[in-house]
Amino acid sequence: MGLLDRMIGRNVEKYLSSMLATGQTDAEFPNLVFDAARVYAQNNGAKYYADMRDSIGFDKEFKGKNYNVFFMKGRGGRGTSVTLKQQPSARDRMESEIRALTPSREEHSIEFQSALTELDKLSETDVNRKRPSWDGDHKSMADFTTFLSDGLTKSRIPTAYWAMLLQTPQARGLMLSFVSILEDNGAPVPIQKLCAVRFIGHMWERLSPEHKSQFEAYGRT
Repeated sequence: MGLLDRMIGRNVEKYLSSMLATGQTDAEFPNLVFDAARVYAQNNGAKYYADMRDSIGFDKEFKGKNYNVFFMKGRGGRGTSVTLKQQPSARDRMESEIRALTPSREEHSIEFQSALTELDKLSETDVNRKRPSWDGDHKSMADFTTFLSDGLTKSRIPTAYWAMLLQTPQARGLMLSFVSILEDNGAPVPIQKLCAVRFIGHMWERLSPEHKSQFEAYGRT
């Protein structure tokens, strides 16, 4: 990025910073030249289309939060109109998708219990072999593990317990077999992740009080 682009960037971000500081989502800046705003947008990954030459938009992170920034040539061709809208985080989008895909707790419970019943019928060989289609894809596995960690951290299940499960091949294999059954039954990935959190909670509830107290003691040391 050249010196001119950096100067343009500092100038445009001055206007954006003022909007963020005051909580504005829409503003008119007569002194912000649209061509400068367009260059700034393109330097931040926006695509400029000839048939939409008076507007341009892109996503950008400010102070750890995602925003959609939209520039439009101002009234009478002077200045620039700016719209700055905060975007939901990846986790917010995931939870929203889960809510949309899960119309009722009762229906979700039936899906969960059905998968548990099918899991009980699997032989040890089947459990060791049965995996969801995305198993082995590093990004999918990382997303899955992150979701589990986030969900379980918010639960009352001791970290020592679920961390041990995720690191134990036999227990992790059992959970992935359960997830594979959900996938076979048509459950989308967000529901598979949510049910996996519940599955670990189900395993925790089956522990004896003595075993539970041992894991709870780890959390107090």
